[in-house]
Amino acid sequence: MRRRPAVTLQPESALSGERAEQEAESRLSAEELQRGLAGLPPAYQQVIVLRFVEGLSHEEVAQVMGRSAGAVRVLQYRALAALRRRLEKGL
Repeated sequence: MRRRPAVTLQPESALSGERAEQEAESRLSAEELQRGLAGLPPAYQQVIVLRFVEGLSHEEVAQVMGRSAGAVRVLQYRALAALRRRLEKGL
């Protein structure tokens, strides 16, 4: 079995000033994300939470939601697009 090469992570303080500023601006606060999710239809909220918070696979989400895995993939795509639009508009 081959080992993957080790990756050294630098703390944020090691980032250049400009890069650190860009990183900070690009991150969403938990509050912004929560507000963005709150404005979505319940099925969109559910698929996003199950996939990205709970870490379930498409098949597992399909079982929970009573849909096919393909339908979950489409729902996830639409949910993320709707969330992105809301966040870009500033809610």
